[in-house]
Amino acid sequence: MIPYFLVPEWTGFGVSVDAEFLLTVAGLMLSTLIARRRARCSDVDPMMFDSFLAWLLFGAFAGGRLVYLFCERNGANADTGWPGSWPAVLTVFRVWDGWRSVGGFFGALLCALLWRSRRLQVTDWLRFSRAIKIEGYWLVKRDRAQPILTLADVALSVFPLAWLFNRVGSALIHDHPGRRASVGALFAVAYPTATDLVTAGGQVIRGGGPRYDLGLLEGVVTLVLAVAVIVMWARPLRAGSYVCICGLTYPPARFALDFLRPTAGSVGESNYAHLTSTQWGFAVLSTLSLALLLRITWFQTNSERRMRTLWLTGRLSLATGNLARAWSLIMCRRVECPHCKKPTYAGCGRHIEQVLGDVPREDRCACRDEPARERAATQPSKIRRWFGL
Repeated sequence: MIPYFLVPEWTGFGVSVDAEFLLTVAGLMLSTLIARRRARCSDVDPMMFDSFLAWLLFGAFAGGRLVYLFCERNGANADTGWPGSWPAVLTVFRVWDGWRSVGGFFGALLCALLWRSRRLQVTDWLRFSRAIKIEGYWLVKRDRAQPILTLADVALSVFPLAWLFNRVGSALIHDHPGRRASVGALFAVAYPTATDLVTAGGQVIRGGGPRYDLGLLEGVVTLVLAVAVIVMWARPLRAGSYVCICGLTYPPARFALDFLRPTAGSVGESNYAHLTSTQWGFAVLSTLSLALLLRITWFQTNSERRMRTLWLTGRLSLATGNLARAWSLIMCRRVECPHCKKPTYAGCGRHIEQVLGDVPREDRCACRDEPARERAATQPSKIRRWFGL
């Protein structure tokens, strides 16, 4: 059996923190440095990635803390309830006192989707006159939605490394005890019993109550995932690959490991249809990751199939002597614009001057350069199109 190692808490400035919190901070700092370096190597805008990563971390900590307060405190100590007084409300920000991973994942996901269409901007909160006004940050809608799949891919490519630090800290403080195990079971930890002497300092205990340590088991799974992801860093992958890899490995593993929770005395875990709230949350994450994988695969496959079909059609046209068809598919040709009736081109766009060289630029079609908003203004609205008006 693996001995039970008791790691004491560190107290300073009126705050007590454990090994899990310290290792989590260290893992986040190391992973952030690596993620920023990978962002520069991936031709990702550093300022945009830093903003996206800040939103992710805020959502992870806020979501994990709020879910902990709702599930753990309200479930274990129903008499305390949600913090009511003003000093008690400040405990919401004490992330080191407790945090739930499933809430952190959903919080990060929601903040990523919010960052896609919103941004923080200084706005006027209150204005009494021209001389008196209160300014502050507020969420403002972006001019256009930002793509987040590439940014999320860079962040998720280092997530297993940061999560490994967190799971090692969880294994050191033994905050996720599992069911009882046999003496010779693999990864069984010698938890102390009521007769074992436990002190507050660092102590190695070989107790007589073997149990599974869910933090240790998750650490083993995360270690395998981290090694696999680090090996793939040097390989070119499609956008969204790391998101799908992390979403289809850790959540199912965590879903299965939660069956090793104690059936009695489990603090803060309520069963819904024979599954815990954590299992339901990770099942939803796995489903979303699978849907993203199918969408990426379907989109890439259809795009590659269309390009391959166009190329083969052009080659077959050349082989059969249909030069006009081959020319229209592969090269550029002069056509008449159906809107302005001026000459323009159709095709690949690489031979414009060869096709329109004898036409002055002022006599060529300019519809392609017209802004999208001006074209949209001339088009009927959706309601008119729906009713044929």
